[in-house]
Amino acid sequence: MTVLSAQEMLRALYPELTGKNYIMSVTTFGSFDMPWTSMPPFDVEIGPVEMGHMEIVGSGKSSPATERHPVLAAHFEFGRDNILDQVSFRSPEAALEIENDRIRKQVDSHQGWSDKELAEALKQAGAKFGPNQGAELLRVVPLNVLEPFVGSMHIDSTEFRLRHQQKPKSLAELYWVIAGNADLSDGHAVEWEILCEPFEGKVFSVTRTKKIQ
Repeated sequence: MTVLSAQEMLRALYPELTGKNYIMSVTTFGSFDMPWTSMPPFDVEIGPVEMGHMEIVGSGKSSPATERHPVLAAHFEFGRDNILDQVSFRSPEAALEIENDRIRKQVDSHQGWSDKELAEALKQAGAKFGPNQGAELLRVVPLNVLEPFVGSMHIDSTEFRLRHQQKPKSLAELYWVIAGNADLSDGHAVEWEILCEPFEGKVFSVTRTKKIQ
């Protein structure tokens, strides 16, 4: 059920990608000699061509081939209990990814900015969910869409990550961490972390941090 669950989650979180005749490619690997006790981590790409093929530009036989450009890439990991452990999403060429990369580079180039100046730069760049908009973010995060995969989640905390402090200079993080817990159908409680970017509040990572017996 793991790959089926991955497709269900991606279709639920990215309904705008349906109806475009995109192909979903899945790749994984593991030892052939050792019996698998769970599904190995796997990668997913969604786009006009499948993994291992080149995209043909033009209509003729001599049309040039280019590298494939998936509209969405994801990495999934499931536990031995077939419950999601971790998933991350990335749309390499989407405008949202470009904006997030741009503001991180801008912040990295201004090491002397205060937290207030950083928040203002985010606002000027068009981010809707800066460090002070946690309540607004929770109104748009699709917890109802995620519920079939993580359970009915109860929010414990929200935190905006500004910078990762390190030598010789800090690195911009600029994302939200939503921590919470949910009860699963087997009666266990699970703790989750959901990461969201600040421009549109899009979820880009979901991680099971703890399964409580």
